[in-house]
Amino acid sequence: MKTHIQIKLMEQLQLVVSDGPQAGVYSTRVEDLSEAHISVDAPVSGRDVIFFEEELPLWVTFAREHDARYRFRSKVVGRASKPIPMVLIEPPEHIERMQDREFVRVPTTLPARCVFVKKEDEGIPKPFKATIMDISAGGIRMGVNLPEQEARTDWTIKRGTYFSVTFDLPGLMRFDQTEVRVINVIEDRWERLILLCMFLDITEGMREQIVRYNLAQQRVLLRKGLL
Repeated sequence: MKTHIQIKLMEQLQLVVSDGPQAGVYSTRVEDLSEAHISVDAPVSGRDVIFFEEELPLWVTFAREHDARYRFRSKVVGRASKPIPMVLIEPPEHIERMQDREFVRVPTTLPARCVFVKKEDEGIPKPFKATIMDISAGGIRMGVNLPEQEARTDWTIKRGTYFSVTFDLPGLMRFDQTEVRVINVIEDRWERLILLCMFLDITEGMREQIVRYNLAQQRVLLRKGLL
């Protein structure tokens, strides 16, 4: 849905990089606006300032009143170092409102089989098992047994890792080798790696099935008094 929303100075943005070694979600703020570009704070990881290669494609998302969220396609067009480190991105051709249902995550427990996606000349490790802990039309959160991972030397999971995941939405459809990208990795107190993953190029029909599943799960949880 296209809107007439405009980017403002000091607007809080998220830069979503979907591919490559810098894949991830980066928080930043608008420092300057011009017809040629939008200047945003260069993201920081620890003590390191992060710059991106020119022409890197990305999504830019932001929120406004009443928790409405918006996004637009952009790309990196340059960088600046004064007065502060900044990334220059292309202004939007149009801004669209994001559907709220894309962000609704519902707790679940679904077994999944994962296979790494080969990149360049890397070897392909053996498949591994995981448990989907929640799911939305945009991605999944999964748990992987940490001792199992530490015992293996043929694979490492980190932000930006790609793999395909196969799982069933009970009574609806089977997701067969659906490609995802890891956007964050967290180790929890139960010796699990928690993987936050973004779906890549799933169809609108697949998203609709996830929405249907989540609505059904919400009704079940409401009846049990868990929501």
